[in-house]
Amino acid sequence: MTEISRSNTTSVSTRQQQYLFRDRVLEMFSKRESKGKRHYGANHLIAGTTAGVVTTAALYPLDLVKTRYQVYDKGPSPYKSLGTAFRTIIREEGARALYQGLGPALLGNAVAWGGFFYCYEKIKTAIRARVPQEADLGAVHHLGAGYVAGAMMVLATNPVWMIKTRMQLQDKKAKSGGVRPYSGLMDAVRTITREEGPLALYKGAVPALMLCGQGAVQFAVYEWLKARVPKRNENTPQESLLMGGASKILSTLVTYPTQYLHR
Repeated sequence: MTEISRSNTTSVSTRQQQYLFRDRVLEMFSKRESKGKRHYGANHLIAGTTAGVVTTAALYPLDLVKTRYQVYDKGPSPYKSLGTAFRTIIREEGARALYQGLGPALLGNAVAWGGFFYCYEKIKTAIRARVPQEADLGAVHHLGAGYVAGAMMVLATNPVWMIKTRMQLQDKKAKSGGVRPYSGLMDAVRTITREEGPLALYKGAVPALMLCGQGAVQFAVYEWLKARVPKRNENTPQESLLMGGASKILSTLVTYPTQYLHR
């Protein structure tokens, strides 16, 4: 359980930062555009992409350590703490090892977060057009919009996440089994397609679709919390961090076991 809690600490921190950056970018757009000329879809696409890229680059070493924690489901982890994990990786593999798979991660998060927020807002707009004008969207609407948007992004980005995970673990596997490490994203695509077939790029897609429930719960909780914040033009950074962290914690507690299947 301690390893589960350590790896999830990184997930919560990442999600908090993503919400914070997304909200700040949206606020920047809202200040520059008149109310009648806002391009909501494009704004959410750019805000989500920016949040995905910035937070991935800033927090990637934590994500790598989280992934390594998650693969030690048989026996104790060799890392006693996050600090021990960083020191061990740097000592045995070099500092660059903390950024293995960064390229696929940047690409995947840019597409996934930009595309997710764009689709999520578009789906909510479509739902809003079908409900009574005076009624607000409820939890079921947000759950549905979050799940559909998440499923669309799984189909679009699963190959990237599969390659990212393999690259994060490849030095460990190469040392134990004499496997040639991937030199980069395109080398990984070519090697996997040649040796395992194109469908191998979608390994883990079914558990990933199950994890869309996590995103749906997360956004339903986030929208519920946001509706209870005092009404004003924008959320404070502290509010974005707290709402993002709280929604991530709850959704992770509900769906965490499926993450092992995905790995």
